[in-house]
Amino acid sequence: MSFNEDKIADFIYGRLLKFSHLKTERIGNAIVSRVTGSSKLNVILAGHIDTVLPNGNENPVFKAPRLYGIGACDMKGGISVMLKLAEDVISPKHSITYIFYPTEEVGNADNGLLKLHQSNEEIFSAAAAILLEPSSSVIEAGCQGVLRFELRIKGERAHSARPYMGVNAIHRSLSVLEKVVDFGEPKPIVEGLEYHESLQCVFIKGGIQGNVIPDEVILTLSYRFAPNKDSVAAKEFIRCYFEDLLDLSLGDEIQYADVSASALPSLNNPIIKELKDAVEKVNPKLGWTDVALFQSIGIEACNFGPGDAELAHSSSEYVTKEQLEECYVVLKDLLSDQEES
Repeated sequence: MSFNEDKIADFIYGRLLKFSHLKTERIGNAIVSRVTGSSKLNVILAGHIDTVLPNGNENPVFKAPRLYGIGACDMKGGISVMLKLAEDVISPKHSITYIFYPTEEVGNADNGLLKLHQSNEEIFSAAAAILLEPSSSVIEAGCQGVLRFELRIKGERAHSARPYMGVNAIHRSLSVLEKVVDFGEPKPIVEGLEYHESLQCVFIKGGIQGNVIPDEVILTLSYRFAPNKDSVAAKEFIRCYFEDLLDLSLGDEIQYADVSASALPSLNNPIIKELKDAVEKVNPKLGWTDVALFQSIGIEACNFGPGDAELAHSSSEYVTKEQLEECYVVLKDLLSDQEES
């Protein structure tokens, strides 16, 4: 689980230290292992080693051909592929940096990849990065951005027996919620890929007591935006979308709580293009991953890993041997010199 990665970090570090072709170091609970290739290019393979909280699946169960358990899909399957590649790819075509990092399943401020970059920027020099998030062994390009914000809808307190003396903030919030429902599911096309957007209300807070007209309602919303918008454009879109419903004279306002940037598909990157040619299928990433973090520091990246992303965080998540082998073979062929592969 997040913030409790010591044992898995111990295991990964101990395993990688056994191989003389690797230069391995541990930085907190992040493990960085490198091997030199024949070209001047460097490729990063990255994956997080934490999981969400268990949901009755803390004990692994193998029912052929599926291995069930917390994090089996998201993303111990990808971590397993990385470990096997680190062991087997001794003389790679390009230099490889394997990054195993903690605390991804939490807020941005605690993201282990971000903290590693902040303290060890020299590690992050690469022509491309491949994030082994579950993607059914096809490329999931780019990712959605996430904007979390609060709509504070104001009113005026009054006795509930005399509502005409006040303004009911809960009643005023109805038109805002209808606007959220009417958002639908826009599907922008970015670099030929169809992304989905969504706007959802995830929390509502309001009311004082049974005989008082409430003077404030706080709606917490999540906006998943396509990579045709950056964070600034996403905020401006939300401001314009709700502008006509907000009464500034009453004190209505939008407060932005957190934003995670989107990431472009980057399909023209030479290494990602080579991977695309090998798997012959690309899907847009519906969700946020650290591909966006890589893009923010100037490294084009994509998602490519074993397992079905729709199972992630569920009580029934699993990975299969076939999924692991399929992903492993593609990446080994991509990274190895011909004579080694």
